[in-house]
Amino acid sequence: MKKLLVICGALALLCSSCSSVWNEKEEVAIHQSCMEDARTWAGSETLAKQYCDCAVPKIMDRYPNLNDAMDHYPDSVIHDPGLVACRTAIGK
Repeated sequence: MKKLLVICGALALLCSSCSSVWNEKEEVAIHQSCMEDARTWAGSETLAKQYCDCAVPKIMDRYPNLNDAMDHYPDSVIHDPGLVACRTAIGK
């Protein structure tokens, strides 16, 4: 999860405008970063994908944009009940 938000932070700095919504580039980047992180603890590529397919939309629903998600990292994001439910759903 740390890598995910580090990459997201870099993307936020690269964005030329402060968007009030997630764009496709940010969504793809956050999913890729999630996958990199989840591969280290999920136990398999399949479980990592299941987790990230669950977690990324929840992050995007909860936070209106990347900057807002970064403002609430790490505690509010990592301990979000939706993400905890995603981990529980894959048995982790």
